[in-house]
Amino acid sequence: MFYKDINAKFTAKVAELIARGYTINTATMSGSQGEISKVDLTDGKEVIRVLLDRFSGYAFGEGLEIKVGKVSAREGVIPNAVSGLCARTIWNDRLEIISSETYYQVGSRSRNGSTYYGTEEEANEARKKQLERYKARDLDETRELPESAKQIALAYIRRQPKCGRKKISDIDRVYHYGNGYIISCNNTAYRIH
Repeated sequence: MFYKDINAKFTAKVAELIARGYTINTATMSGSQGEISKVDLTDGKEVIRVLLDRFSGYAFGEGLEIKVGKVSAREGVIPNAVSGLCARTIWNDRLEIISSETYYQVGSRSRNGSTYYGTEEEANEARKKQLERYKARDLDETRELPESAKQIALAYIRRQPKCGRKKISDIDRVYHYGNGYIISCNNTAYRIH
């Protein structure tokens, strides 16, 4: 799923609470604790926060989490209070979690800038596949290229200082090494990244 799908799930959580008779409690939504988004709702007796936040960690990967949490009575938050007068800050880490949905980032951002999210298993599979592909690159491998590569290498060599008159016969060999190429010309190595 993409971020727009997570937006839809967040909206559905808020809509579900509104359908149950809750209204938006604007007095407690000012300020930020670094979360992506939050909506506070009240039924006149309690305040419930719908929260979208990031998480990250080496073992867990990274992603987004939608939490629905109840504000405990001991926090002293007054539903429908006038902002700034009776309202108190609702601390995200003190919520009594009612429900939580976690979406792990699967792979890295795509070329169009969007990120794909899925289950923890999907994210682990993507990380495993990415590691396998990285290992398959074998960056230490040296591989000599065919004679036809010398023609392409000659154009590069002629752009180098004092090499404008070089000929194909001056190029000893061209080979792929790591993430670049090396041209050996008259016992001088030129590296192209």
